Amino acid sequence: MNPTPEDLACRYVLGRLNAGERATFEARLSSDSALAALVSKIEAAMDIRRSLLGLRQPLTDPTP
Repeated sequence: MNPTPEDLACRYVLGRLNAGERATFEARLSSDSALAALVSKIEAAMDIRRSLLGLRQPLTDPTP
């Protein structure tokens, strides 16, 4: 089964591609503006998620 461009873009942003997959994806990324835009959107979403997680209260109850 071939992964979708969306799947590859997510794995790329998350650092989950091996060296060969990453090189292939980056070559495609440099010539595909739609794919580059998708990666930018995923990166922006991840940045928002990271900032929200940083603002969250602890999940544990502080009272003993």
